[in-house]
Amino acid sequence: MDFTNKYTNNDEEKILLRKIDDLMRRSRKTYSALYSHFLTPAEQALIMKADEFYGAVSLCGGYDEAERRLCRVQTEEYAEDSGAPIRLYHIKATAADAEFSHRDILGSLMGLGIKREMVGDIITDGSSAQFFCHSSVSEFIELNLQKVGRYRIKISVGTLNEPPVLQTE
Repeated sequence: MDFTNKYTNNDEEKILLRKIDDLMRRSRKTYSALYSHFLTPAEQALIMKADEFYGAVSLCGGYDEAERRLCRVQTEEYAEDSGAPIRLYHIKATAADAEFSHRDILGSLMGLGIKREMVGDIITDGSSAQFFCHSSVSEFIELNLQKVGRYRIKISVGTLNEPPVLQTE
């Protein structure tokens, strides 16, 4: 019997639970910690209530108060873990009068073809911002993100686990 039926009737949520279950199997086979894509708070809650994952999953998002987080799966106590595949970026508009919103930043990233699940929290104060992304798309972002909205930007890599200097809304 499919264990996902205990937790949801939604097909997309069942697929998510099966993906985490697959990460558990792979973690056992490889003796390594594995990570999902960025999850919404609702997806995180679903995963954390699944008894089958108890003790083997944790969440990380780049900083303590992150809303969007990755699910870390580690089935063995001494499993190899090369760290969360998260990158922090700082962006700053080059024009002094530039203003952009969370929506502008997310739109620019998605306009490059990056899926929402590869982007973590986005924090902006109008003319500068910080955002987290999955490291598998980081090189692509560094090479291709040149504008947010209609404004040119400068992008730099931040230090992981450094607390965001901008305030969350």
